[in-house]
Amino acid sequence: MYKKNLIGVSILLCIFFINDINAYPIDYITLENKFNARMEITDLYVVDLNNDGSKEIIATSYDSKVYLLDSAVNKIWQYDAKAYVYSVNAIDMENDGQLEIVAGSSRLQVLDFNMTPLKKSPRLDPAKKIVVGDFDLDGFDDIMVSTGRVRSNTVYIFNNKFEILWQKSVRGEFLWGIAMEDLDNDGKKEVIIGGSEILVYDADKNLVWSFKPDGGVGDLLVDDIDDDGKKEVLVGSYPNFYVLTNDGRLKWSYKTKSTVKSIHVTDLE
Repeated sequence: MYKKNLIGVSILLCIFFINDINAYPIDYITLENKFNARMEITDLYVVDLNNDGSKEIIATSYDSKVYLLDSAVNKIWQYDAKAYVYSVNAIDMENDGQLEIVAGSSRLQVLDFNMTPLKKSPRLDPAKKIVVGDFDLDGFDDIMVSTGRVRSNTVYIFNNKFEILWQKSVRGEFLWGIAMEDLDNDGKKEVIIGGSEILVYDADKNLVWSFKPDGGVGDLLVDDIDDDGKKEVLVGSYPNFYVLTNDGRLKWSYKTKSTVKSIHVTDLE
């Protein structure tokens, strides 16, 4: 399992280094479907939103729209958020088995499958990334979001009523890497933030540990990649990809030729 997981990481790293590789057409790869937004797509999330057995694609764009597409990339609807939309995720706000869309622009907006606005957060700086999970372990999903402008960033964790559970301001580069995970298996979740450096805080906002990569963080992921019962923190940066132990020590690193902006781990076999 350890080797399989690392293979998965390596392959996905290679995908994002494609700008350094000469690309040639492959005759067995064909374009099945295509959707064009008016401006650049900023984020995607794929999920069976209405529990019909078929997955939908949620896309956000700099054209201020949230798009809901079916599995054949046909547009079901588009919603005007009135501002650039940077990030998207799905959340079961009421713990009723029905997922809603949460999109991040100058505020977080929650929409149901029928495009009905359900809730919205207070006004924020641009919402760069959204993570969903049960931070306070009350049985309801919470929303973690990194927001910011140049050199000034804030991480919020909201409950399902958009009450602030946790908030921390951090100076430096945009916080493209965020997570809330129980790193030390004590039954409480830590907050992991990646911008100019990796910062890990406990629920009371005490700094637990930090790690300084050579460049800014493009993404981070928490996973037990070697199945030893202890989670690792995977960090994409420039010019290195890092694997850190759950207490902040460097486990290994891999030198890259470009910035790692997305990390996924899977068992390919």
